[in-house]
Amino acid sequence: MKKIIAAITLSAVCSVSAFSQNTLRGAYFLDGYTSSYKLNPAFQNDRNFISIPILGSLNINSGSNVGVSTFLYPDGNGNLDTFLSERVSESEFLSKVNDRNLLGVSENISLIATGFRTGKLYHTIDVSVKTSADLNVPGSLFKFMKRGDNEVNFSKLGIKANSFIETSYGVSRPISDKVSFGIRAKLLMGIARAEAQYKNAYFTANENKWTAFSDGFVETAGAIVVTPSPMGKFDLETVDFNPSLIARSFGAGVDMGLSIELNKLMTLSFAVTDLGVINWENRTYAKTPDQPWEFEGFDDEDDEEAMLDNIGQCLSLYVDKNDTEMKFRPIAPTVMTGLEIVMPFYNKMSVGVLGTAHIDGAYTWLEGRASANFAFGKAFSLSASVAGSTYGVSGGFALNLHGKVASIFLGTDNFLPWTSLTNYFVPTGNLNTNLAMGINISFGKYNGKLLRRS
Repeated sequence: MKKIIAAITLSAVCSVSAFSQNTLRGAYFLDGYTSSYKLNPAFQNDRNFISIPILGSLNINSGSNVGVSTFLYPDGNGNLDTFLSERVSESEFLSKVNDRNLLGVSENISLIATGFRTGKLYHTIDVSVKTSADLNVPGSLFKFMKRGDNEVNFSKLGIKANSFIETSYGVSRPISDKVSFGIRAKLLMGIARAEAQYKNAYFTANENKWTAFSDGFVETAGAIVVTPSPMGKFDLETVDFNPSLIARSFGAGVDMGLSIELNKLMTLSFAVTDLGVINWENRTYAKTPDQPWEFEGFDDEDDEEAMLDNIGQCLSLYVDKNDTEMKFRPIAPTVMTGLEIVMPFYNKMSVGVLGTAHIDGAYTWLEGRASANFAFGKAFSLSASVAGSTYGVSGGFALNLHGKVASIFLGTDNFLPWTSLTNYFVPTGNLNTNLAMGINISFGKYNGKLLRRS
């Protein structure tokens, strides 16, 4: 039984698609960063710009608080053992397991974008594709697999994926000499959505009786098409993708930001992004039978087969044909608070502190990041940062060339996983990393941070 559960769990961990939704947080204080309006709509770019289609802003990210080294261990003979091996001690494995074991991956690709100034206003227009997937595995499930406990509670075990197209118009303007406010209004078009979760689930066993209960659901919408069995059972093998259903789910969202210059050296900023909902069409909802299952007596192999079949029935999902209406579902918002301090002895350098909270139920994560930022003239800037988050410790950098005719940026919020790789070039530690890059055409008069510091 433990091996069956282990195979299912690890398959889920490995099946999450590898894309990222977050803009480069290490560039929050970076001078001339073209995509700064995505982090805080109050920020104005140093020049006007037009993006190179698709290459204007490309962000690929993954976040995890577990890794390969959590589940695979060298046996001393050049081979690897799984965490279920007797050669891997219980204490060694469980010390690497968290109460919530998370894997989040997503992408944020700007298809086309532009930004331009009119007087004191800075306008942005952007069309982006965002895709995200998140997995949460409770630590109690891994403890059960390793220790062979007689009971396990795997409530909150779940996976969620979203994909949508975002079309936005943003404007930033100073409302006083010290305060700037920005807002981005968004039209959202849903591509596909899927979510599965066991809200409450447990399993207990002793020599006389086995008991199981699950309160779980699966919800799909958009271009995902589900064909239930004749008995109404949800089956992954019947799930299909129909592109003709993409342009039927719509919603709206908003980003808001505020920047306050406390004095000549200190600037405080706040932002809330991805605050919105999508009304999903072509929705399918399936749920587990809302009743416990019990099995008593183990007289022969037929009883064991019946027991396993009944456990499967307890965990199975059945389509609710009476629950097919369109539903509003929120996109996960992110809240940021930043403080930048310019060094009085060298005004081309600043130190920034950024707090980030991504609010998404069981998939919520928090991060605190500190950065050193340098602006060398009006065409080159860089940033180096360190952070601690739900996913662990990270270190990143950002480079930005932003001249009169072109702007090119490259960065990552965490390069540390790539310092320790397996023979297959896979990070051994937590898969908590990202890559952001962009190529844009820039034009117009420079209006960056250096002017305000002089």
